[in-house]
Amino acid sequence: MILKQGLSLYDVNGYATTNKIAQSGAYKVFAERYINGQQSLKLGTDLQWVAASMGAYYP
Repeated sequence: MILKQGLSLYDVNGYATTNKIAQSGAYKVFAERYINGQQSLKLGTDLQWVAASMGAYYP
């Protein structure tokens, strides 16, 4: 998953956290699920989810 710096991260329930993407680049995807009707990707813990549409995702 390629993301840009500053994007907000969300928890597993779709609520925004205070965390943001620290720097632009490629991130490993650990899981995929639909949250609030959007394909979402887990980048680490349950507090580090992003919508797949926010970056370039190549499954």
